[in-house]
Amino acid sequence: MINRNNLLRLTAAFLFCLAASMASPSAKAQSTDKVYTSVEQMPAFEGGQQKMLAFLGQNITYPQDAKAAGVQGLVVITFVVDADGSLKQVQAVKSLTKSTDEEAMRVVKMMVGKWTPGRQSGKAVAVRYTLPIKFAMKETDSSTQQPQFIGGQEAMHRFLAEKIALPEAAKKEHLQAKAVVRFTVEPDGSVSGAELSDMKMKKTIGPGSELDYMDATSFNLQHKTILAQLSEAALTAVKATSGHWKPATQNGKAVAAKLTLPIQFANDAQKE
Repeated sequence: MINRNNLLRLTAAFLFCLAASMASPSAKAQSTDKVYTSVEQMPAFEGGQQKMLAFLGQNITYPQDAKAAGVQGLVVITFVVDADGSLKQVQAVKSLTKSTDEEAMRVVKMMVGKWTPGRQSGKAVAVRYTLPIKFAMKETDSSTQQPQFIGGQEAMHRFLAEKIALPEAAKKEHLQAKAVVRFTVEPDGSVSGAELSDMKMKKTIGPGSELDYMDATSFNLQHKTILAQLSEAALTAVKATSGHWKPATQNGKAVAAKLTLPIQFANDAQKE
């Protein structure tokens, strides 16, 4: 699939993914199964992370309108891997354009039948998964490998779950939050330049009644302090991964590379 010439080609590249979950409104649920955020064994794409990367690269097509307009950027897709391995609730939580969002969701839906469900206490359970997909126009370099968290995706999930928690003030306001952090993995595996790319919050206003995720700037002034706490917590968690990365390589040499990592703050009920 990859041409080794120097012509500019369009690619849609998998960046990195982090399993996360959010509350599922019981009034609309198709089953009584709880949607988890942190489980003992996370859902897995058949063949592992590299196979998922290859699947995305082989099936995503850069939309023509985005190509003509020179659109590049990140789409973040979330979906639930159900207890039987099926997928549901596929949606774009960070949008780029209508066509890129639809293309990313189309390919994610093609993954049906390719997932092993997550497990908690030996039982298959539903888990929400978050997948960032980058649409970029760049020259193909088959000799380049992206940074990898030492120990793999499961190890990264456990590490971050231990480092990040919903601030008490957010709990009191019945808020949930999602953050997207950009950073650079240096050639020595350290992390630098961590910055908040996006933050969305959701407020539960009663049992079975939740507002959808909204851009954090749309919340009232009283939540500004909470926003600052959430931002600091997300950045601190990402910075704590410094030294836990295998750096990117190009032609066999370690090089710096940028990553984008979505982080979900889960309340205590979701962590069970």
